Amino acid sequence: MSQSAYPTGLPRRVAAAGYDLLLVIALWFVAVFALLPFTHGHAIDGSNLWFRLYLLVVPYLYFSWFWTRGGQTVGMRAWRLRLRDNDGHSASWLQALLRYCTAWFSWLSVLGILWSIRDARKRCLQDILSRTEIVVLPKTD
Repeated sequence: MSQSAYPTGLPRRVAAAGYDLLLVIALWFVAVFALLPFTHGHAIDGSNLWFRLYLLVVPYLYFSWFWTRGGQTVGMRAWRLRLRDNDGHSASWLQALLRYCTAWFSWLSVLGILWSIRDARKRCLQDILSRTEIVVLPKTD
């Protein structure tokens, strides 16, 4: 499948992220539910460091799996976006890890996302630091 040469704009990125956020929330529900047998049905204290790390690893596995296997999460597929490295290949696991970590800062601070408005190639901070890019795929009939 060929890819267009133009990068994606901010509205399409935010829309795909919204789709993926809904899926991540659902994954968190499943992940917490999976812990219930180990806690005898009791809630886990939110200040527990291991629990917090667990909740960070769950979306990392979701995003990294899709980014390294075809470059599209469910939200990206809905908006015809694809992640690739700067050479046009699939992202590596290391790039996915770097992208995931910097994306937290980008989205929470908003600065890394708004950087795409200034960048000539419309890249966000996580794109630049992980040496990846998001491109728009052509429409298929």
